[in-house]
Amino acid sequence: MGGFLALLESQAEPLKIERFRLYLDLPSLDHHVERVPKIALKMQKQLLRRRQEMLYGDEERAWAALPMRSDIGGAQQLFLVSSLANRIPCSIGEWSLKNGIILEGVFSLPCAIASLEEGAAAAGEASIHFRAHGEAGYLIARDVSNELLFFTRLDGGRPSPQQLQDGARRLGLFVEQEFGVEPVLRDPEEAESMPDEFVVGQLGRQKPNRSSNLLDAKGAARQRNTRLRHRAFALLCLLLLASIFVSLPLIEKKQQLELSLSELNAEIVSKTISINKVRNGILDNQKYYNVIRFSLGRETLETEAAVPTPLSVMMHAISNALPPTVELDAYSGRIEHGDSAASFRMVGRPLTADLDLSSAIRQIHDKLVKQGWRVGAPEVIFEQERGDSRFGDQRGRLRKFTLEFTILPSAS
Repeated sequence: MGGFLALLESQAEPLKIERFRLYLDLPSLDHHVERVPKIALKMQKQLLRRRQEMLYGDEERAWAALPMRSDIGGAQQLFLVSSLANRIPCSIGEWSLKNGIILEGVFSLPCAIASLEEGAAAAGEASIHFRAHGEAGYLIARDVSNELLFFTRLDGGRPSPQQLQDGARRLGLFVEQEFGVEPVLRDPEEAESMPDEFVVGQLGRQKPNRSSNLLDAKGAARQRNTRLRHRAFALLCLLLLASIFVSLPLIEKKQQLELSLSELNAEIVSKTISINKVRNGILDNQKYYNVIRFSLGRETLETEAAVPTPLSVMMHAISNALPPTVELDAYSGRIEHGDSAASFRMVGRPLTADLDLSSAIRQIHDKLVKQGWRVGAPEVIFEQERGDSRFGDQRGRLRKFTLEFTILPSAS
């Protein structure tokens, strides 16, 4: 076994071995037929193990039970049992795990070669066929329907006629005793020649049968887990490549969007700065707004033309603020240079008795404020009309008023 593992070690790298299936034909490889009652599967296994202990004692062996055709055994179920010292498949399994090589299983070569003949045409009678492979020859017994009964191994691949007759007689006696069938040895010359390369190719294409695998359950589980890990690793690599393939355009698009977003942010910042400049300019210009409004009406057509006085401009603005239902009897204004303010006094009356005079006076104040003038709080004095007034005492003090207020300079 050590020499075989050394051979595998030396050839694994040159041959690029990733997975392999091992077929053994050793003197310690035992084959026999087991008849088991048709009972529960668990009890069948226990019975086979007891028989194994009776045959091999305490020796730890790997064994495989291949079910045979049920109608041969009648009330019992037949198994073709292959048995081998367990250290052999265990050593091979440990080597494959250590080197990361997938071991599909350890199988019996004679049993596998006999299984290749299952598709052969029926001979019409129970027969024994001779097949040679490598340095060994095999006698294979089949019933009339071409079902495998049993097989034996000959020492050489080119046995003499006498060796064939002796081997066929022993195999025929065993088959007759076990199955009640008398097979006849077919002429070896009638058998088709099967080159070793052809047999190896057929074995390689043959689907592994779990029932004929000599690798123990733990070793098979380790090999199966190794295959699953390899497949999972390959699948993860494919998924990683696929995700990279899908993600690269998305990453590139994201980078483009981030670049566009940064450009938009820079443009927004630039626009914000421009808007702030305009806003600050507007705030600065508001300081001169009242000056411009104050200057309206003071423009001259000629250089030497007279400039209107400020009081006239203010009177023009106040007149425009008067409601049409109020008339003035007197108007006076004065600019207080020390206080930088202009004070006004107006005496007026309504044109109709139904006018709400208080509301009209508030309208004057509101219009001046809306025009940008800084007007102080107005002081209103209502005078009682004489008894001979055409309005009489109908609304008394609301008939005549005196309005005093102050226009102050702009706070800016």
